[in-house]
Amino acid sequence: GKRSYSLDFSPWAEDNNTLTSVTWTVKTGQASVTSEALSSNVVTANIEATQEGRSIIEILADTGTEKYSAYLNLYVRDPNRINNELLYDYY
Repeated sequence: GKRSYSLDFSPWAEDNNTLTSVTWTVKTGQASVTSEALSSNVVTANIEATQEGRSIIEILADTGTEKYSAYLNLYVRDPNRINNELLYDYY
């Protein structure tokens, strides 16, 4: 299934600088990331899983001088099931 995910980097940006860019990278698994956006230190993207299993996605926030990586750990059950439940956590 496809879902929209948002992360608020404002607490980190307050101690560093305003984000100038963000890169979403699928590190493991079968997922795709589209429609990436950045607004007021909040990042958003659509993530679609194409098969069952675990996917790890790195969200690299960049201020131009500092960088910070967050990871989205997704576990997808049958992606063809209607109302598919995506289980996730951040670390």
